Amino acid sequence: MERKNIENTTVHVITSLSSYIMTIRDELSIPYDLSPIQSRIIFDLNAHPSSKITDVCKRLSKSTNSISPLIKRLENKGFIERKRSNNDARITYVSLTQKSLDFIKDLDNDIRDYTEPMFKKLNDEELNKTLDCLIRLREVIKE
Repeated sequence: MERKNIENTTVHVITSLSSYIMTIRDELSIPYDLSPIQSRIIFDLNAHPSSKITDVCKRLSKSTNSISPLIKRLENKGFIERKRSNNDARITYVSLTQKSLDFIKDLDNDIRDYTEPMFKKLNDEELNKTLDCLIRLREVIKE
């Protein structure tokens, strides 16, 4: 297979796997009374603690008008805290509460229950190669 086809196929495989994981995460968020976008906000804040609301909006490619009400609902449900900047009252930071951290831990365990049978079909060498390649791709993305 020529390189261009390998690259295209790789992108399609990554997209498919990502969609699979996101679908599982979205479905598992329902019992916590969280919409898919609310769950994405929580996971974004887990990756970027104590962020400005505008930064969350940029990372999720959403407008402030669409994210602000969701953040308010997450705050009302006890998943996040909002704090005004001491230096500039126009800036609001959001961070996760213990309830969110517990949710993430529970969801990670639940997702593992879904993915474990898939990984059991790979032998140790295949699993290690897969992990090595994914780690390398993540490093390339960050460069």
